Amino acid sequence: MDLAVCNQVGNTITVFLGNGNGTFGQGQDYSSAGQKLQSIIAQDFNKDGKYDLAVTNQNSNSLAILLTQCV
Repeated sequence: MDLAVCNQVGNTITVFLGNGNGTFGQGQDYSSAGQKLQSIIAQDFNKDGKYDLAVTNQNSNSLAILLTQCV
């Protein structure tokens, strides 16, 4: 299990990858298109078999979808 967190102060999303034993690794920050992030949900929006993230932005009343990109 992994964990994604909205950071309102820096307008970033931090993703913590699960270690498989109930703990999490170091968080990785990602930029978000918007300010004052409010909510986040994981869903496979583009149907590629990988979870993507949707984030709501309170100040702009908008929604940003961040697609998973494997390197």
